[in-house]
Parts: sequence; C-alpha cells; structure tokens
Amino acid sequence: MSGEAKKILAPQLNVNDENVDLVKWHVEHGGVVSKGDMICEIETVKSVNEMVAEDNGVIYLKVRSGTSMKVGECLGYIGDSLESIETFIEKNAKKTENVSSEKVKSLKITQKAKKLIKKHQLDVNEILKMGVKGTIKESDVEQFLNMTKPQLSTPKKDIELPGAYTEYVEEDGLHEGHSLFISQKLKNSVDNKLMTTIETELDITEIKRLTEEFKEKNIMLSYLHVLLFSASRILPKFPLFMKFRLGNKIYRYKSVNIAFIVKTFDELLYSPVLREADKHSIEDLVMNCHVTTLKANRQQLQHDEMEGACFTVSYIPNADIRRFVAIIDQFQSGILAVSGEHSRLAIKDGKVCEVPVLTLTLSYDHQIIDGWYAGSFLSQLQKEIKKVVKG
Repeated sequence: MSGEAKKILAPQLNVNDENVDLVKWHVEHGGVVSKGDMICEIETVKSVNEMVAEDNGVIYLKVRSGTSMKVGECLGYIGDSLESIETFIEKNAKKTENVSSEKVKSLKITQKAKKLIKKHQLDVNEILKMGVKGTIKESDVEQFLNMTKPQLSTPKKDIELPGAYTEYVEEDGLHEGHSLFISQKLKNSVDNKLMTTIETELDITEIKRLTEEFKEKNIMLSYLHVLLFSASRILPKFPLFMKFRLGNKIYRYKSVNIAFIVKTFDELLYSPVLREADKHSIEDLVMNCHVTTLKANRQQLQHDEMEGACFTVSYIPNADIRRFVAIIDQFQSGILAVSGEHSRLAIKDGKVCEVPVLTLTLSYDHQIIDGWYAGSFLSQLQKEIKKVVKG
C-alpha cells in the first residue's frame, strides 16, 4: 500500500440501519491478512454478516469486540505495518484539523459537518466531488459516507469487460463528481421504491393562448410554469404525495416545495426547489424559475437550494418525445414527466381536427399511493389547469 492505509468502516447492511454491533474480531491487533480473509462479524437487528479484508496487509484494531457503532464509523485500518498505519492516522488527523487547501478554506462548513469530517478523517475535496456547492452540511457528509461503503462478505471486484470487446471499445475515464452523485441518488430510489406509472394527455390549446398573453406583458410563461403552478395548488388536497417512506417510517413534508429538472448547457442535471410554491402568484413562480435556471447554468446553485421538495416536475420540450418515465427522488413519492408538444386527432364542433397536447406521465411509489389515488391526482390537475387558464 506504499505507506497508505485504508479505513474499515461500520457498514450499512440494511436501509434502516443506524447502528451495528461489532460482534467479534477474527484477527488480532497487528495480525496479517490476505485479501478476502474474514476479519470480523457485524450484527444488525436482522442478521449477522461477515466482513472481509479488501487488501493484503496488517490490521490495526481501533475498537474492541462487542462495541456498538454508528454506520460509517471507523472500526480499524489495514496497511503495510502498524507503524505505517499510525503515521497515516497522525498525518490525516493534522490534515483534518487544517480541514483543507486554500480552496477548501473559502468554503463554509457547519459545526456538525466539521465534527463528522474530523471523526471519520475525511478529505473535504472528496466530498466536493459529489457536486456540493456553498455550505457543506452534516447531510452532505452523511451522503458521502453512504456512497463509500466497504465491501461485505465476498469482496466485489471491478466489473471486467469481456475480452472480445477490447477490440471495439476503450476506457473513457471514471464515473465521478456530480454525475456519480445523481446516479447514486437515483439507484437508491429505485432500490427502495415500488415504482409504477399512470398517464393522461393534456390539451394545451388554451395554454398556448395564455402564453401569448403573458408574452405581451414581457413574461416568458411556459407549459412547465403552468404545470408547476397548478400542481402546487392541488398537492395539499392529495397529502399522500407530500409523504414518503424510508425504511418502515413515513415522513410528511410541512410545506409545498416543488422541484423542477434543469439540464444545463454543460449537460448536468439539477433540481432547484420553489419554496412554498402554493403561496405565490404565477408571475412570481415564472421569475423564480428563470432565476434558478440561470444559476444552475452558471453552476451557482447551492446544495440546500435543491433539497426539501415534496414533488418534482420534469419537462423535456422536444416534439419528438411523445412520453417518458421519470424516476422518483429518494425522498419523494411522486414525479410528473411532461413530454414535448405533439398532436392528436379530435372532434370539435362536429369536425375532425388536430389538437396540440402534452403527455403527462405520473410515476408514484405504490407503497404509499395506489392507482385510483394517482388517477384522481391527474384528473384534478387537469381541472386546476383549466382554472388557471381561465384566470
């Protein structure tokens, strides 16, 4: 390991785990292990699991057998020797106190986050790679710890490309930074939700007329704005969409904070949140959307500006996209996917004509919401949009 050492962290074996018990070490302090050797047993309320060494080396025990630990806490280290591990610990302790380079000094870090960083001897620059901007909070550090869990039982190897493919492809870097952070969030959501969808078509003839009226007042109203505004008005009538399940607990949002998806010029996804959207006029909502979209494109959005939304609307304004399914955020129970504008045939005044429409696809967590409830939500949304259009 060339003088470096790796931490052995208390793993999160189940979604609900906050603490685990170190039942027994199977190696002594200073003992030599090979990669894949069992080093200890970890117990949760549900099961006992074996942890294995991720590398060849010497084990440094930080805590005793029988200790109860919080998920993510350091159990020990593995390195070339006890001396090199002790040097590594001392070096990183000083590095943590200094909390980082000149770049990191300009950051704001909450006291709780600082304590967690020091406790786990983390590199702040690694936390920043998740896409955190502005103040680093305790939740950011916890998210980083969850993304860097140790291997359990059988060590997982990097997925190897089948030999036949080496003729056709080449490596193109690592999946990291903000893109990795987003993909981890989506994977956590898919792993913990029973997601299904329901959809309807929205006639936008009158909305198009409304957008022209706003344009005359120099207000750039879009279909997205109308949907965000209308959804904010009906969400209090559908409280299940303001709840989400995490483990065996149900959480409820206190305010109607709605997020929307922004795809920036540099191809990154952001989800800025409109706070208490149900208490603002549609003109205010339009302005807030424009401001936050501009901040996203300038990479000026703070991390807390993308937290705390009870519902999300994702709009792809591409006429070739007739429908798509959006993945629910980990801490929500619903997301509305809005297609590009297209046409369908309809009968109006006894004549067949083309009507401009959007397809609205609602993804929802079936652990919280059933199909009837989701269908009622879409029906009420249609009615609310008609009210908004009529003024």
